[in-house]
Amino acid sequence: RTSATVCLRGYIGWLSHTSATAGSGSVEKGLKMHKIYGLAFIDQYDTACIFYVGHTTDIDRRFREHAVNAYNKNHAEYDTYKYQFIRSLDELNIPWSISVLEEQVTHDDDSEYEWILRIARDNEDKSRQFYHGLPLTNMRAGDFVEEMVRDRSISTRQEVGAWRERRRQQREIS
Repeated sequence: RTSATVCLRGYIGWLSHTSATAGSGSVEKGLKMHKIYGLAFIDQYDTACIFYVGHTTDIDRRFREHAVNAYNKNHAEYDTYKYQFIRSLDELNIPWSISVLEEQVTHDDDSEYEWILRIARDNEDKSRQFYHGLPLTNMRAGDFVEEMVRDRSISTRQEVGAWRERRRQQREIS
């Protein structure tokens, strides 16, 4: 079968545990709050498999955008792994959905990357792979997200921010 069926057991209990213990998500006055979400499907073992992590202010609108953009050949992200994977799931008649992982998040990339690391590492630990052996469709082989996933010393959004700042400074020096 296709990569849509590569995902294995283990998510439902893990998600209920980590959602309850997720990052700070502090509310700052005057900022529009975001939600961190996952796109997921249920595998042959009745286990939820998250294949993409994103953020939005409107979860229903974002779900509709993913559903439409996956089939819009003129969309800039048409050929991304997330949309290729959605089309693969649809071809196999495997339903996929969107689930909120964390609410009330100020918009910063570090909060989203914290969840990307969390889900990607869990997928790796459970031998879940999507395209090119990657644990999430957010990733590309050799990109900085793959680099962060390998560095197990990074787990919180504060550590993500510090790592990204160090990386930015190193690039400026080079």
